[in-house]
Amino acid sequence: MRSYRGRMGFIASGWLGRSGLGRKLSTRRRQLDFEGFREPELEGLPDSELARLRYFRQAHSRKFEAHVMSMSLPHTRTETEPIDIEDLPPKRKKLRRGVQVEVDITELASTGEGVAKLDTGMVIFVERGHPGSRVVAEVFNSRKDHAYAKVISVVNPSENTIKPICKHYPTCRGCKFQDLKYSAQMYEKHKQVENLFRQYKDIPVLPIIGSGSPFQYRNKMEFTYGTKRYHPDGPPAERPAGDEFILGMNAPRAWDKVIELDECHLMPEPGTEILNLARDLTRETKFPAYDNYAHEGFFRNLVLRFASNGNGEMEVMVNIVTSFTDADQMLRPLAEKLVSKFPCIVSVMHSMTTSKGETHTRNFWS
Repeated sequence: MRSYRGRMGFIASGWLGRSGLGRKLSTRRRQLDFEGFREPELEGLPDSELARLRYFRQAHSRKFEAHVMSMSLPHTRTETEPIDIEDLPPKRKKLRRGVQVEVDITELASTGEGVAKLDTGMVIFVERGHPGSRVVAEVFNSRKDHAYAKVISVVNPSENTIKPICKHYPTCRGCKFQDLKYSAQMYEKHKQVENLFRQYKDIPVLPIIGSGSPFQYRNKMEFTYGTKRYHPDGPPAERPAGDEFILGMNAPRAWDKVIELDECHLMPEPGTEILNLARDLTRETKFPAYDNYAHEGFFRNLVLRFASNGNGEMEVMVNIVTSFTDADQMLRPLAEKLVSKFPCIVSVMHSMTTSKGETHTRNFWS
């Protein structure tokens, strides 16, 4: 343990760690003591420790101060220029959950969130944030150098914002940008691809060839049965007496709840009509929907696949996933009703699983 008398008085140094003397000193006192250290005074340290100290000085000045003061160093004074702490970047403060900030969205991240940056350098990923808009966002998840937030209100909307055509948007997360112009979506995607190639070499990226229609392009849709309805604004005051029978999409960040859908513009016609009829027919069987929390129930998933034959006619495959196997005779009338109502259905399958996962076996009905 060494000691020296700095300009603020006697200070004991040594391997005190982050919880030692360096943490106990006030910010101003640590700054004054730190000004006495010079670069030549670090010559006696190993190369690995020198690299660590230089990194701290460049990126985290406050950490560098505390780390140097808590180490055993030779403390000789020289006339070289002192390290200017004020020129180093300020320490980023972690945003607390529930804090609301007003930010400008500059671009889209590869994961689909809008990107905003605070004056401190903190990056915020905003759900449903459109580039060119100014929004008030509420933080729901925070890290050391970035945070995640959701839009509370729009101060200035983007010129590329449009009205969505689906009544389930944005509660259903099947579509992320239904309220953003398709041309703006392609522009942001083009920028993301350019940035990926620019990391390795300056390669020109050709313009994106857009789809003829941004809707009805999916050839497979998987819907989930459930007993707990998802309410985006919180549970209602009057809850249902028993379990519900719901068919729709999995709720965001709520693995045991389901968003009930009666229309979906991602799948071709007559996908929506098949979805609604399948819900009515399965409900009439009086068999319960599967509860992911209790792991009880019968109906688990409804899978629809779409394809065009050589004549350009739509063909549909229906797959009903259940939780146990001895139900073929009960489900066969249901399959016959589906086929009689929609001649485009060319096959109906019954998949079964007794596990908590998605592994299952299949029986085929034509």
